[in-house]
Order: sequence, then C-alpha cells, then structure tokens
Amino acid sequence: MERELDPEAIREKLAAFLNIIGRQMTRYSDALDLEHRGSDLRLDIRNLTVVADTLDGAVPLSRMGSGENWSATMFSRILRCTGFFGKKHRPVPAFLIFDQPSQAHYPPETDVEGSLDVLADADRTAVLQLFKLIADAVVLSRGPALICKLRG
Repeated sequence: MERELDPEAIREKLAAFLNIIGRQMTRYSDALDLEHRGSDLRLDIRNLTVVADTLDGAVPLSRMGSGENWSATMFSRILRCTGFFGKKHRPVPAFLIFDQPSQAHYPPETDVEGSLDVLADADRTAVLQLFKLIADAVVLSRGPALICKLRG
C-alpha cells in the first residue's frame, strides 16, 4: 500500500498515461489535417488544456488558431480520454452528445438546412474527416456511443 501511494510512482504512472493519450491525440490531429499537424499533442493537466509541442516551442490550445482547430482538438481529447478510461475499465459515459460538431466549417449566413453542398471542398473534406474519425474512434475503442446534432 505504501508503494501505491508513493508520490514518485504516482507521477510516473500519470506521465505514462498522459503520453499514451497524447500519442493518440496526435494521430487524430494528423488525420484531421489540423494547424499543428506533425507536432505532438499532449494534455497539460495543470492548466487543463491541450498543448502542441512544435519546433518553435509549446503552443497551448488558446493560441492554436481557428474554431476548426479548437473543436477538432476538443474532439480528439474527448475521444481519446473516453477510449483510454474505457480500456482501463474506469467509469465512462455510455454515450456522448456533440452539438453541431461541424459548426466551425459552416459560414453562418449561408445554409439553414445543414447541407454539405454549401461548403467549399476543403471544408466538406474536413467535415467528412471529422465524422470518419469519430466513427473510427468509437469502433476501435469500443467507447461510448456518440450522438452528433447537426445544424438545423
């Protein structure tokens, strides 16, 4: 019991878990072609944020640019954490609801129906990549079922 409560052992275990989660978040980021693609992502639990470790230094989520980057990074964090906790047999929600996950790609003034037809090719591709990532993450991790509310 003393060994399990050892602060150094706890720090090492936490670091290992965060590295595992960060590696998968990096893979998700690469699949979505985000701004800091190719950089390692990690969870900064002291500041409760995601950080991209780039050749120019650490870039926290607040400086990662567009809403597309923020929302996709948030999805990668949630998907990876719920998958990780599920594999560790820790309590995770049976399902998650994402409200308008593609919202960052839609010009606010153009489409009321939520059709992909109004999107530029790059935005359409990004939305499809996001939904594919979500579906793949659920299947691979046997994580929670996801419900995504689309525009409209």
